[in-house]
Amino acid sequence: IAIVPFFTFVVRKVNLKQTRVQLSTYDALGCGFLREKDMENFIFEMIPTLPQLNSLQEEFYPFYVFTAVRKFFFFLDPKRTGRVRIRDLLSSPILPEMYELRQERPPGEESEHRAEQNWFSMKSALKVYGLYLYLDVDQNGMLSKSELSRYHSAMLSDVFIDRVFEEYQTYRDAETGECEMDYKTFLDFVLAMESKNSRQAIQYFWKLIDIHHQGYIDGFVITYFFRAIPKLLQSKTPDIATVDDVKCEIFDMVKPKTPGIITLEDLVECGQGGTVLSMLIDAAAFWRYDNRESLMMEQDEDDLSL
Repeated sequence: IAIVPFFTFVVRKVNLKQTRVQLSTYDALGCGFLREKDMENFIFEMIPTLPQLNSLQEEFYPFYVFTAVRKFFFFLDPKRTGRVRIRDLLSSPILPEMYELRQERPPGEESEHRAEQNWFSMKSALKVYGLYLYLDVDQNGMLSKSELSRYHSAMLSDVFIDRVFEEYQTYRDAETGECEMDYKTFLDFVLAMESKNSRQAIQYFWKLIDIHHQGYIDGFVITYFFRAIPKLLQSKTPDIATVDDVKCEIFDMVKPKTPGIITLEDLVECGQGGTVLSMLIDAAAFWRYDNRESLMMEQDEDDLSL
């Protein structure tokens, strides 16, 4: 037996056992799963042990904890049961992503880029929280529809934003009577927007686009969402695809099992669910998709010039 692979295997097994024991100490009910509060305690006590978070200010600890915990629950608790099985935590790639912060970050652009891609890095957490503060124009600690609509350069459709506030947890402002979104709900929104092709994100968006709660969408629903996209693109381009063209394109991309209707499983299994969703809710994403060939040609020309 080769000694290096064997040693690596043993170390991995030992680390897994240690992590299982460590997580089990936070299992307050002793049922093999962690509730949100349990995970918050785990993350909070992990912060001082992660060298890459050494410069994180204590005042930001609660917001960092919220930010970190939401990723675990978004991907490992898509049915919103309020708990995550320890077994799922150990087998998911999310925990190793957080444990990357145990290593001192070397200098250099590659390391900087890696930090930006790691949801648990200080840079990423501060970026997400900074975005929340930027969107919170009236600085009341919550986001209204008009404030959330500024996300992604204000290219998300009003129809989509309305559905987010209809389906996901919000709080009614005592003075204005307007529903507003807190930081935790915003984190779910960001995670879904940044991982549209994942099954969990598609499930998140499905709740929004299945407007009749009938388990499928059809041409009517596609029309309902897409008709808001041309309005956002009028100033950018006069030549916009028709609704009928878009419907045909989407059905051709998804290839649903039942002609004329698209189910959640169709959207997941087609491998292009994220692209289809983007076409219906994000004007900038639709424009990029509709002009993908010319954009690729421009990129090729730029590469040749280099």
